[in-house]
Amino acid sequence: MDPICDTILWYAIGRSPAMSGTPIVSRFLRERVVEITEKQSTLFCGLVKEISEPVHRQSHDIQMQAIWDEIFIDGVINWGRILVIVAFAATLARHYYLSTGDEDYAEHIAYKTKEYFNDRLAPWVIEQGGWKILIGQ
Repeated sequence: MDPICDTILWYAIGRSPAMSGTPIVSRFLRERVVEITEKQSTLFCGLVKEISEPVHRQSHDIQMQAIWDEIFIDGVINWGRILVIVAFAATLARHYYLSTGDEDYAEHIAYKTKEYFNDRLAPWVIEQGGWKILIGQ
């Protein structure tokens, strides 16, 4: 599992699947997700409420992508913004898991976040030197 999905699922449902890739990156992302969710709890709670209805995956997917697109509307990609989308996705997945017990939906949110990352942000991360550059390695 990649570090993004691993981090989202760890935060949302407490699951720590066997990590492929670099465990230190996953650990770093987990720590940042906790920090960001604590600092941005009011904002994230408001966004989660906005997305909570209607309960249709396709609608949620569109709303999540709209929020992520808004973060990058000025075309600027940076590590802070990438960490914010991971933290928000983790918050959203946790909300649905705790309110419904639906582990599959938490996985769906993780997958859609990874898909967005791969489609729109991965080239930038690669250009920067990959995830390891973020943690100073």
